[in-house]
Amino acid sequence: MSSVGPSDTRRSESTVAARRKMPSVSRGGIGVEGAARLAFSGTCLVVAALAVVSWILVAAAHVGDSYGVDHVSGAWLALAQRLGEGTLYPPLYDGESFGGTRFMPIPIVLHGGLGYLIGDYLVAGKLIAYGMMAALLLVVVLVLRRERCPFPVAALLAATLLVTGTGLGAATWIRHDTLPVVLQLLAVACVAWSASRRALLGAAALCALALAAKLSAIWAPLAIGLWLLVRDRSRLPAFAVAFLGFAVAVLGAFEAITRGRLTDNVVGLAFAGSRGLDSFDREQTRLRLIFGDGLGPVRVLVVLALVVVAAAMWRRRMTLYHVSLVVSLLVLAVVLTDRGAWSNHLLDLQVLSIVVLGAAWGALAPLLRTGGVLLVLAATIMAYAERVQPLRAARALVEADSSRLPGAARGLDPRMRLLSEDAYVPISLGQRPVVLDPFMLWSITKRYPADRDDLVRRLDAREFDAIVLFDRPEARRTSSDVRLWYDRHHFGREIVDAIERNYRAASKSGGKWIYERRSERRTVGWSR
Repeated sequence: MSSVGPSDTRRSESTVAARRKMPSVSRGGIGVEGAARLAFSGTCLVVAALAVVSWILVAAAHVGDSYGVDHVSGAWLALAQRLGEGTLYPPLYDGESFGGTRFMPIPIVLHGGLGYLIGDYLVAGKLIAYGMMAALLLVVVLVLRRERCPFPVAALLAATLLVTGTGLGAATWIRHDTLPVVLQLLAVACVAWSASRRALLGAAALCALALAAKLSAIWAPLAIGLWLLVRDRSRLPAFAVAFLGFAVAVLGAFEAITRGRLTDNVVGLAFAGSRGLDSFDREQTRLRLIFGDGLGPVRVLVVLALVVVAAAMWRRRMTLYHVSLVVSLLVLAVVLTDRGAWSNHLLDLQVLSIVVLGAAWGALAPLLRTGGVLLVLAATIMAYAERVQPLRAARALVEADSSRLPGAARGLDPRMRLLSEDAYVPISLGQRPVVLDPFMLWSITKRYPADRDDLVRRLDAREFDAIVLFDRPEARRTSSDVRLWYDRHHFGREIVDAIERNYRAASKSGGKWIYERRSERRTVGWSR
């Protein structure tokens, strides 16, 4: 008789365990359980691939046109072009044009540098948006795989970024909100994966770069600081000193390069939109619009992630990702009190919700896993049908009928002297915009009334051949929204009053009103 040793017993036990994990196999192939598992994974991968392919199609179709380019994109383009001319952060007012921005320097440098190299700032901005979103998708999947989330589920969760207003905007528009999210997620992952001093220093450096990319990119250093305070207090001073050191070095370098204009812009105008809250009903309506426009059906992911965090708090098993989600939600609450904030600021919340859900996969019961993924699938498909339009993008790609000019610029002579609420209109005509950011102009003219008076004087002299506005200033008398928009958001009351008494509406094109001098015969017909 042959003897059976301990090694054979262990081998036998491992074989039995492995067979239990494998789907049952029949003579016709895999069993019902295996078929269900394959169908489940295949569906996740197909939906994820559909979202990615559609994004690539949209990106390829619109890389060189005005798709997704609004007045915020126009401000980014103006800053990048001025950098290409040799000026990082133009003066707030130089007697001809107004600067003013809250945007941090790193995205401006990237955009301006690439635009200068390829000779096209519009295409450069689009390429940066595409590249940053590709990097974010890759980092999210890598983080989830490191947390032992199956690849099909990780791919599906990451793909939800490409079917929401917030994610698709970040992936196709010139906004530059993605880079700080990538940097902060990498910083949190460094601390979550390693307790080494090198990981801590790397996280501090990434947090400092994120801050130099976006002023509100502070949830990662705050979350890491709280995490270390509770889990490993001895390492907190090293992280805090390193983060502050890197931040001072980076921002100090930009302050020196700009000769103080970084402080004039970012510090002086940082809270330009924080002028108190409106009524409760108005604020509630605004938040519903922001979340509806930004996340749509995918809002359910945020709810599920918060449930996971609440359960972790109850069981006292909080991870750094849980802490990051809570802190980011608090930062978002502060950011959204600014009237200029919109759904692009939801990107951090969406990404961290995805990470929290994917990281919780291994701890969930099989029934909860199945139900959760089915809910994510349903939300993704609904959001895709609501937001993504691949057929229109395919038609634009084939017909190549898209234009770099926004609708409001197509009937204007490039030689005309323009004052535009949207900086991209004069930029598209080869001009330097008089107003870089109308939202910042209100704050600049409050700080420097003489600059406002100079622009009013120029308007009274009817220096401009045409003025391009989002709405009609005359509507302030009957619409509280238009009154609030122009009196306290864009331009300011004195400037808009000067426009109204010296110019009149001549036509409407591309959703914008074209105004001409009152003393001249109407030269542009009304459009419907």
